[in-house]
Amino acid sequence: MINEEDYKEPRCVLCDNNFYDPNSEEPEGRIEIGRILAKEDSLYDQLKYSEIETLLRYWENEAISLKDKSGQLTMLSEQIGLFRKMKEKAKALSAIDKALMLLETSGLNDSPNAGTIYLNAATTLKAFNELDRAIPCYKKAEELYDKYLDKNDEKYAGLYNNFALAYVDLKKYDEAEALYKKALDILSKHEGGLLEVAITYVNMAQLYFASLDMDECIDKIMDCMNKAYDYLMDERNTQNGYYAFVASCCIPAFEQFGFGEYKETLQKRVDTIYGRN
Repeated sequence: MINEEDYKEPRCVLCDNNFYDPNSEEPEGRIEIGRILAKEDSLYDQLKYSEIETLLRYWENEAISLKDKSGQLTMLSEQIGLFRKMKEKAKALSAIDKALMLLETSGLNDSPNAGTIYLNAATTLKAFNELDRAIPCYKKAEELYDKYLDKNDEKYAGLYNNFALAYVDLKKYDEAEALYKKALDILSKHEGGLLEVAITYVNMAQLYFASLDMDECIDKIMDCMNKAYDYLMDERNTQNGYYAFVASCCIPAFEQFGFGEYKETLQKRVDTIYGRN
């Protein structure tokens, strides 16, 4: 095999970029993010988590070989979300450590996309009760969103929803409720996002259950859960893997608060999507 260094002269500072530079950080190519994510979505619809892990690790290594740091970050971010769903703490924390290190050393930590990676990391850290590490990541995500995004961008709704969950764990209930309301306000200004609205109402029901006496919270819980169900049943929702994932996340709350009929209806939808019937 003939390598570049066999036929190109080492680059000097006075030369153009046609000369070989063994220490160059310039990408030698890019992985095809769109195609990879489409394949990932297809595998999620089939609940093939182990195949998704294989896919993401393969293309992470390809990105490394191409010096495609942006592509590598995307693959790590997808791994973070995957391992959160799989409840694989060690793998998730490893992917987070690699992603945060790469963000800091690659110069790619000052963009809205970087904000989303920080948010993904924070959400996963919170899921594994690593709140001390999660909170700074939430704040970094918010800092980058404030810098680059319109205040009504839907990405803020995801940030507020997930940040609020951390505040609930810290028993900062007023702060959590304020963030949920901000998320709902943003989502109300967009035609999509029905599932995100449903998630927000379920989260608010859990907040009221945790923070109020039963006599005080029962009406609020009923209102939130009824609204969540209406948004989940909206005919504009696409019946796909993401819908099934969101519905599955909401079903335990419907059972917890005594909405057995709602739970059964949603479970049938999930089973149909996953081909269990």
